[in-house]
Amino acid sequence: MQKNLILLLLMVMMAACSGSSNEQAAPSGEKYLPFVDPMIGTGGTGHTFPGATTPFGMVQLSPSNEYKSWDYCSGYHYNDTIVKGFAHTHISGPGLSGLGDILVMPAREAHTSSGEDGKADSGYRARFSHDNESASAGYYKLLLHEEEVLVELTAGTRMGYHRYTFNGEGEDYLLFDPNHQINENIQDTYLELISDTELVGYKDCDGWSAGDRTQYFYAKFSQPVAGFNLVRKGEPVEGNKGSGKGLLGQVRFDLAPGESVEVHLALSSISIEGAKANFEAEAVDGFDLAHENARREWAKVLSKIEIEGATDRQMKLFYTGLYHAFISPNLISDADGRYYVEGKVRQSDIPQYSNFSTWDTYRGLHPLFTIIETEKTAGFVNSLSSRVAVDDVGLPSWECLGYDNRCMIGYSAVSPVADAVLKDIPGVDVEAAYEAIRYAAFDRTKHSQVSDLNGMDEYLKYGYVTAETGVSVSKTTEQNYCDWAIARVAEKLGKTKDQTLFDRRAIGYRNF
Repeated sequence: MQKNLILLLLMVMMAACSGSSNEQAAPSGEKYLPFVDPMIGTGGTGHTFPGATTPFGMVQLSPSNEYKSWDYCSGYHYNDTIVKGFAHTHISGPGLSGLGDILVMPAREAHTSSGEDGKADSGYRARFSHDNESASAGYYKLLLHEEEVLVELTAGTRMGYHRYTFNGEGEDYLLFDPNHQINENIQDTYLELISDTELVGYKDCDGWSAGDRTQYFYAKFSQPVAGFNLVRKGEPVEGNKGSGKGLLGQVRFDLAPGESVEVHLALSSISIEGAKANFEAEAVDGFDLAHENARREWAKVLSKIEIEGATDRQMKLFYTGLYHAFISPNLISDADGRYYVEGKVRQSDIPQYSNFSTWDTYRGLHPLFTIIETEKTAGFVNSLSSRVAVDDVGLPSWECLGYDNRCMIGYSAVSPVADAVLKDIPGVDVEAAYEAIRYAAFDRTKHSQVSDLNGMDEYLKYGYVTAETGVSVSKTTEQNYCDWAIARVAEKLGKTKDQTLFDRRAIGYRNF
């Protein structure tokens, strides 16, 4: 415990000494990359994923098992021995399940379905061993021994990069399953081969965490397609395009033993055209270059904190923790500035971010970002503020891909917004930020999906939430704290009347 406290103090002091400006030249972080172990947290109830991503990126390309229980929130659990495929979106850390968009799986035959959970021979899913698996910052590798296929994954901001090396004998297939999901309901899917090297499609779904949404993609292959077939629920579909639940694409390549095929795939929440535009804006020439770029991005953020005198184990724990800290929030806007929030397409001049589990992160993560990641902090705060000023949906309580699932109590997003204003983070729209947090303090619509009504009517009348509403002590104290934070911002901005109001509300717990 003492050593951990010392490391934490070193972290804060070194970050403070180095300054919070993102314009400073960051020292090379290459030396810290070996200390990142993405497998940490993939067991127990850690809810992390081992796959490839970039800091705050739109894509989290990672292996998926079958979703079985709360332990599988990230789509992957270390105790599982069967992999279903490799999907492009995953949630890291919180106890919220969802996403798992656009799954790709290599195979040696034209399977017509994923098969049954626990039965690797019943479909395209496959057995695997952790002995054949490795992960590092921005990279994941798995040898599917029985299929004799080496899987490699890396990522860009809006891009997923796959490389599949087919060894031995047998046919060479990549199966595209847009029906894959992590605790969501599929409403529709679409696949279309538009040339012998290009595949497009989407997944339309509804889920508890990310709401009613559509995930589009554009994929380009490094090798020409030798054969393409579609099946829907096991039945053939004529032509090169199809739609409906249960649709599966069978993409066949004609490869020599030991030859690889790469898949470069871009996402968009707006349209297939948006995914293609994202591809054209970001795609790089080959897997190895994409991997090197991902490593460089991770080295840059890991170098924001340098520690000395730690053991290898302490270095591993610290830098893996720092790596996990930079996975989310996540970019949701396309290269052209369009983004999707609460059922509507919007246009923004600033990058838009989502996946704000602020009830989990306002105490430690966001205060850390105000020290070592000021530019993105401004982006996060301006994204949150725009939900009130632009999107007219209110400050979210737990937003996933632009949808406020309201699974927690209080209005905890107030805290990181207020913190950024009070610390004079450059680039924050201060007036919009204050408008957003003040709005949240009177919002009667943000009721928790798991903890009943927010009790705002009682809170405004009595200064506390009554026991009849449920979870009353927690709701009262959470809201008291946020009101105190609003009072401090009002004080800073010279809004004396509001300061008095929110200081009085902040002590509502005394009325119990």
